[in-house]
Amino acid sequence: GNPVKFHQESFENVSRNFSALTYPPQNLKGDRICFIDGQWREVGELPGIPKVASVSASSDKSGNNSIVQKLENLYQKDNVSSSIERSSDWDNSYIVDTQVLIDVLELAERKYGHNFFTATEFHRSISTGQRQLYDGNVNNLKSILSRAVSEELAILETGEEGRTLIRLL
Repeated sequence: GNPVKFHQESFENVSRNFSALTYPPQNLKGDRICFIDGQWREVGELPGIPKVASVSASSDKSGNNSIVQKLENLYQKDNVSSSIERSSDWDNSYIVDTQVLIDVLELAERKYGHNFFTATEFHRSISTGQRQLYDGNVNNLKSILSRAVSEELAILETGEEGRTLIRLL
């Protein structure tokens, strides 16, 4: 319920690290603005300020969208998920919140890059605090990864010994 206002001290702290940051122009009409690609833009009316995962601004050298860009695009979509279609036996119908999906995939990208991994291996290799992203249940993690596949952010493959492997695109 508290209003969000421009904070001079915070602006100065951020601008020390990001020299491209400029003061916002006075002619913007909206109550909410953001700084994207070197420009201040009006955000418009939103129902509230969502919790946003930290994202890197990197992109791959081939010119294709990086996973960060894909996640940002996904975040812009309508993230109301009343039901998620079961796409495989990986999906236990855990309702995957978009922010949780973003957080888990960013964690997976930091850990494995674009190499194949198994859900169980990922689950075992992260801390208890990180497991809280998906309620600590490996079946919930599998649902998250299943949604990543349905959103074309990852692919599933069957590896040696018939294990299901996932790789972020």
